[in-house]
Formats: sequence, C-alpha cells, structure tokens
Amino acid sequence: MENILNWTGLAYADLVFLALIFIAWPLAGELGKPKKDDPDAPKIRPLDVYNSSMIMLWGTALPILIGWALLSRPWPALGFVYEAGPMTTGAFIFVAAILAYSLVQLIRTALSAKLRAHMRAQLKTLKDTIHLMPRNGKEYRRAMMMSVTAGITEEVIFRGYLIWALSQFMPLAAAAAVAIVHFVFLHRYQGWKGMRQVLLITTTLTALFLVTGSLIASIVLHIFIDVINISRFAIALHGVDDDELFDSA
Repeated sequence: MENILNWTGLAYADLVFLALIFIAWPLAGELGKPKKDDPDAPKIRPLDVYNSSMIMLWGTALPILIGWALLSRPWPALGFVYEAGPMTTGAFIFVAAILAYSLVQLIRTALSAKLRAHMRAQLKTLKDTIHLMPRNGKEYRRAMMMSVTAGITEEVIFRGYLIWALSQFMPLAAAAAVAIVHFVFLHRYQGWKGMRQVLLITTTLTALFLVTGSLIASIVLHIFIDVINISRFAIALHGVDDDELFDSA
C-alpha cells in the first residue's frame, strides 16, 4: 500500500484537476439534465450521452496522465503497477468469480422471459437510466465503447488519481471514502436505488485498488461489469432475437 503514497505535494495543475472533478463534473451533470416539466425539452438520445461522456472522461483522464508524466511522478503511485503476491492473486480470483457469476446472469437473462420482465420493471425505478439503454446496433456498439472508456478512465480518475490527491492532506481511508461518495453522487441520475448499487460497485473497486496498490484488477472488473450489465438490460428491453440491436453492420 506504500506505493500509493510515495510522492507528496500538489501542483497547481492538481488544483485544476480537482476543480474539474468536484465542480465542473457536477455542474455539467445538472446543466445536461432535460427539464421534465418542459414539453419542448429535447429527448435524451443515448448516442449523445455516450459521446459526451467519453469526451468528458478522456478529456479529464488524459490531462491527468500527461501532467503526471510532465511532473515526473512515479507511475506506481497512480496505480500503474503489478506486484505479484497473495493479495493480488486473491484479488484476481475474486474478479474471476464475479465475472463468472455475471456471465451466468447474462445467460439466465437471455433464457428467462420472467427475469427479463423483472429487469424491465427494475429499470423503470432507476430514473433516467432507461433512456440511456441502447436501442439498435449502432447504439449498442457505442455503449460497449463507453463501457471500455469508463472502465479505464474512471479508475484512473477516481481510484488512482483522486485517492492519491486527497491523501496528500487527509488520511488514506478518508481520501478513499470521499472519492467513493463523490463517485456515487455523480450517478445521482440513477435515483436512490441506482446509487445504492453504484455504492456497492465503487466500494468493491476501491477495495481492490487499495488491497493490490494497482488499477489492473479494478479496471478489468469495471469494464466487464459495465459490458455485461448493459447487455443484460438491452436483452431485457429488446429480447434476444432483436437483429437490429445486435447486428454487426
């Protein structure tokens, strides 16, 4: 765990990055919300959300990585390291178990009409989330790109960088807790039920990072959780035989 804290001090660039994360991101979320009481407000378009989200994620992660390199900071402090050992092995066994369970759930969703109906009902309770699900092949492929983007960039931003930056002036446990709370807050568009699910996931990802000192396990788990969950809900909404949704054109 020492490799997370082996560089001290914040640069002016870090203040900009923290302002982006704590101020600009929440403001962007609020400004981008459609007004539900306005009948003339534009409808939520999944492609627009996927594209804007990827731009914002890479637009934050890449400057952080570039700034980190220019300041000659050690990459292991950001989580770019792999250290073999019992904790790392255990972390990857845990990730493999979660992914195996998730794949089983994906297969169950494809085979069970009752489960698909239950998931459709569940999706309606997650506020605006239902409008972000892919409806055709182009949107599904873009959602998969978004899953990979989020899995990489959100781990760099919220696990690697944010915990490191906050730990420069508060205990590591407090830094991790603040990062978790803020990440959950940014998913408030999913409603309280969705935020509880996000809390469970982000706490797990944070624990993996802290235990291993590496982003590798959390990135792998994050990507596949997003890919499988989006695929499950897409199947629940459109069925397994929807050629338009799963076409490769």
